Amino acid sequence: MNGVVRILQISDTHIATADNGRYISAPLAAAVYKLSGRTTSEALERVLAEVASSGFAPDLVLHTGDVVDTPDPRSYEVAAELLAKLAAPALVVPGNHDDPAMLAEVFGSISTMKIGGWLVIGLDSRIVGAGHGAIDEESLVWLEQCLSSTEAHVVIGLHHPPLSVCGDPYCRLENSYDLLSVLDRHAHVRGVLSGHLHLCDEVVRRQVRYLLAPSTCIQLTHHHPLPDNNRAATAVGARLLELHPDGRIESEIVWASLHDG
Repeated sequence: MNGVVRILQISDTHIATADNGRYISAPLAAAVYKLSGRTTSEALERVLAEVASSGFAPDLVLHTGDVVDTPDPRSYEVAAELLAKLAAPALVVPGNHDDPAMLAEVFGSISTMKIGGWLVIGLDSRIVGAGHGAIDEESLVWLEQCLSSTEAHVVIGLHHPPLSVCGDPYCRLENSYDLLSVLDRHAHVRGVLSGHLHLCDEVVRRQVRYLLAPSTCIQLTHHHPLPDNNRAATAVGARLLELHPDGRIESEIVWASLHDG
């Protein structure tokens, strides 16, 4: 498979360090532990072990946000230590649970990466203090410039999905039309990878694949309110992608169980 670029997309890891043995300030991590008896770090380790056993060796790890449940330096360090085991460069974009400055302190502030015949672009869709997202005007202008200055095939990663399969306002990229208008002007955009919804799905629009990655800690069914979403642990997973020199994207999901046996 000469020339094929392999990307491991992980999302919504929600890594958390415990407060005096309890996840007082990290409610989603607490829910994962209550339902499965696993920490979110242990859940990520299970996913990465399943990826390794599949034989998939990524050229790049793309993390599409919510690296931690509640921002603190140690949680980001734990996430970085786990991802470092993959021995591949990482491009990490912030989610609504993240602090971009803390994230950049640990992972760096890389927003583009050229790999093979592909350009991977990371976008910050976070709105301070909100669950939903948006791409600000400055970022849209920057994206237009990036897309206009390359002939490479392009994959874009961001936290909030531009085409949401969840109707709740929390799930939205509120100015998705503005982003889609930029993407529509550039035929070499092949895929848009996102997370946030804790489920895997795919929407195809104008021959561009919009791919959602599952969470590495828990999937959601989007019954609202979200605290009542799950009453049992779910499988956890990640998305494996192969990017071909002709612009084709092949993708599959690898799943792991949080239960033994």
